[in-house]
Amino acid sequence: MTQSLRGRLLIGVISLVVIGLLILDVAIYTSLQRFLTSRVDDQLLGAHNTAISALGGPNQGPGPQSGGGLPEDTLVELVSPNGTLLLAKRLQFAPSTSKALPVLPHTLPSAAETHPALTTLAGTGGVSQYRAAIWQEDLFQGNTVVLAIPLSEVASTLSQLLQLELLISLGVVAAMAILAFLIIRISLRPLEKMGSVARESPNARLPTAACAVSSPTPRTSCAPRSPPSAAIPRCSAGAPGNRRLTLSWRAAGSKRNRFA
Repeated sequence: MTQSLRGRLLIGVISLVVIGLLILDVAIYTSLQRFLTSRVDDQLLGAHNTAISALGGPNQGPGPQSGGGLPEDTLVELVSPNGTLLLAKRLQFAPSTSKALPVLPHTLPSAAETHPALTTLAGTGGVSQYRAAIWQEDLFQGNTVVLAIPLSEVASTLSQLLQLELLISLGVVAAMAILAFLIIRISLRPLEKMGSVARESPNARLPTAACAVSSPTPRTSCAPRSPPSAAIPRCSAGAPGNRRLTLSWRAAGSKRNRFA
């Protein structure tokens, strides 16, 4: 019984710890993902002038004039309203042989240059995802500008976080399992002793009080009754000899009571 109880308690404690760690890990992962994505969005909004300049337009609009600080494989593309790619350039100073490109949707979102649409696009050529700012630019006859930054650094950081969370969670679960096992074992020791005593004496006699309040059944497990005393002969009170015998028994009884 104690083994089954110990197992259920141990499983319950470990389950609670695993659920708590899972919720904590998901919350940390989601928070960091949102934070890193918001940083990339700030880079996209700040590189408006860089994208316009790379496509051959004047340096106008908000944002810095240089493309410094943008990740490698950052792309700016000019797309016609029917989806035809008119121009594409990589915003980097050193020459690159990368062929990574974002996969554009069939229908590009409609947004003004002051409030570009921010979306995540699939990538090719070794880049799994891009974060893109998309807007219609009046300087290019209403054609759509797509400024895309690869999310490789974000994915790498999240992957490292996931591995770290997994290692920490396994360590915490193992430590809690050992600690819970020791605590449950110590706490259930009195119950184990009671069980061992009950197994060693299965035919133990019940207390006298238990026999007194029990139902009128044959007393097989209670203390045995004392052996019955010798039967006293019953005599008829009519015969003189029997009267003397009765008086002698009474005298003997009075003597016993006096010396008792």
